[in-house]
Amino acid sequence: KLVQAATEVDAMSVKLQVAKKEVEAKSKDVKAMLEDIAEKTTVAEARSAEAQAVESQLEIDSARIAVEKKEAEAALEEALPALAQAADALSNLRKEDITELKSFAKPAQVVTEVCMCVVLLKGGKDVSWKGAKAMMSEGNFLKALVEFDKDSLNDKTIKAVKAYFQNAEFTPEAVKSISTAASGLLVWVYAIVNYYGVAKMVNPKRQAVANAEKTLRQAAKDLAKIKEEVASLNVMLKELNEKFEAGSAEEKELKEKAETMERRLNAASKLIAGLGSERERWTADMEQLNSSRGWLVGDCLVASAFLSYTGAFNFDMRQELMKDTWEVDLLSKSMPMSSPFKLEALLTSDVEKAVWAGSGLPQDELSVQNGILTTRSSRYPLCIDPQQQAVAWVKKKESKNNLKVSTFNEGDFLKHLEIAVNLGFSYLFENVDEYIDPIIDPVLEKNIVTTGASRTVRIGDKAVEWDDSFKLYLTSKRSEERRVGKECRSRW
Repeated sequence: KLVQAATEVDAMSVKLQVAKKEVEAKSKDVKAMLEDIAEKTTVAEARSAEAQAVESQLEIDSARIAVEKKEAEAALEEALPALAQAADALSNLRKEDITELKSFAKPAQVVTEVCMCVVLLKGGKDVSWKGAKAMMSEGNFLKALVEFDKDSLNDKTIKAVKAYFQNAEFTPEAVKSISTAASGLLVWVYAIVNYYGVAKMVNPKRQAVANAEKTLRQAAKDLAKIKEEVASLNVMLKELNEKFEAGSAEEKELKEKAETMERRLNAASKLIAGLGSERERWTADMEQLNSSRGWLVGDCLVASAFLSYTGAFNFDMRQELMKDTWEVDLLSKSMPMSSPFKLEALLTSDVEKAVWAGSGLPQDELSVQNGILTTRSSRYPLCIDPQQQAVAWVKKKESKNNLKVSTFNEGDFLKHLEIAVNLGFSYLFENVDEYIDPIIDPVLEKNIVTTGASRTVRIGDKAVEWDDSFKLYLTSKRSEERRVGKECRSRW
């Protein structure tokens, strides 16, 4: 330990130097972060002030544009009653009225002129009665007039239409006496021309409002970008502050660790110096422990023979085999082993023996040997137990593992066994005679079938999922037990 401690002190000295360098580097990083935070805070404050100024101007411009837009829309609304009247006139027209109008071979001049006005407004090329009839033959003629794009007209078209207005008889009332359909179309023509006249005066204002709104939208986009930049800067500042706090905390922690390491190093150095006289004795003890590892070959050989062959014998026979036969034979062959050999020291511990004692296992050497055979063997134990010591011990020891106690005479023992195997519970067969039902042989032999990730064992006609926590115990009151089977026997 002293050699190890001296080595660790040297390693700690190296770590302390590294820690001091880390503290110095972390201090520089924290200082640089503080300068960066101050610089970015100045930028963020400037951009925030700029955003506030732009936002204030946008509010003023928005109010002004809203007033101008309202004035333009109010002027435009003057033409809306005429358009509504035209829509009503069109809605009152029936398909039969249009069909009747189309059927005129040579209608009155004023009817022809009304239809040609409609052709002109719709942008038709053939401005004649023939062209008008073709136009009215369209399936969605009336719907097209209702949905007419009145803002697409120009001065040339309106001038051509107005030329027909010079005729004194060119009025809806006069035309109605000739054709109801033509009268409704003329109402629509007058409404469109009137709307154009109003829109022509209003459009410059509307265009100015549209331009102002476009400028306003662009300003709003610019403001959004500035706000986004400010928000990004604020997020960055928050992250930097968090990093600064984390860095400061880390710097403090590193300083504390370095100081603690330095105090421990000083204390360890003083301790090693004070325990120098113990170094020789501890070195000798370490050499003795290293040499004891060479005894494991013989010790393990005797222990494995004990587990494999001595379970069914009484205490005297076990001692005779181990002490008088196997140990003597191994020593005669110069096999290294501990002297004196202690089975308990290799196969159990004082802590485990204390736990067994708490579960009711006597602490005599025979009982401890039986406890070892019951828990360390690779096969399931059959305890020859006339005095019921093993039964009492197993029941108490395995009570926390959902122990199920049964006999082969119970009709449902197989069902409970399947549940225990599947869920990893413990299972105890009491009062076993020379006959053991062969149906449990696959369990005794641990004939586990692995298919992919599934591990099963066959019990009767069922393949039961295997849980490695499953434990099986068998006990018999028959002291003359002679059965040779697939289980590990121990005589209690």
